[in-house]
Amino acid sequence: MDHQATLLAALSKANLDHPDDQFYYLVPNHIKFESEVQVLDRLATLAGSHETAYAQSAVQVLSLTRLAWFFMKDEPAYQLPRISEAGLNMLVYQAILDHQNELRLFSGEADRPGFISLLTRQLLELKTGQVSVTDLTQVAEKLTGSSADLDAKLHDLVLIYDSFETAMMNKYVANTDLLNQLSGYLENVDLSHAHFYFDGFSQNQFSAQEMKLLTTLMQRAAEVKIALILDHGTPTMDDVSTQSLFYQPLALTRGFTKRLERYKCRY
Repeated sequence: MDHQATLLAALSKANLDHPDDQFYYLVPNHIKFESEVQVLDRLATLAGSHETAYAQSAVQVLSLTRLAWFFMKDEPAYQLPRISEAGLNMLVYQAILDHQNELRLFSGEADRPGFISLLTRQLLELKTGQVSVTDLTQVAEKLTGSSADLDAKLHDLVLIYDSFETAMMNKYVANTDLLNQLSGYLENVDLSHAHFYFDGFSQNQFSAQEMKLLTTLMQRAAEVKIALILDHGTPTMDDVSTQSLFYQPLALTRGFTKRLERYKCRY
């Protein structure tokens, strides 16, 4: 099945039914330009036009990063300086220096080649996974006594993560913060006439931040459609092997359904 053709047909019909609404066709960052050209060409064809001006005025083709810009470009929080990977590494290095005497495991690692980059990636993964300093602290407390090395590592991670977050707060924005900012912002925006279509995203999983954004859109938008690869002949997860191509997309579908039911969203 041509997922894009199906989504665009639905979008085109919704646009005819609701000509004053806003439509957002969302694609991964790395294929944004190619998708924009293709989507606008196909929408022009569906509209019976050889010009793309109609499609361009009716639909925004955006990556999630550009969606954040589209909605928040005039917001003070969006004006904070974007911090580079090198800048993030410097903040982590400084956090280690500031807590040198408190660290149990990391104190002698700061100058080891690659350590700072590795630690920075771990912190960014925590942020992407929606794990806060408080969450990590609670995990550390629950696992206390499991092993000396684990206790020491979690102790040091909490210290560095807290220092890192404090250094970032109201001063810099990392790319990992954008989706959280966008989710929070959209909670106070009228999206009752906004339609969102997701195409080309991972069939295995959305990140915790992406799921938070999707949940916000499901609660507030007029419509949210997501393209997933499914086998219509296997309606339940009990009927499909965990090794199957369709297992993860089916698990995502079940997860979305549970979220919709939890938040009493129409679907």
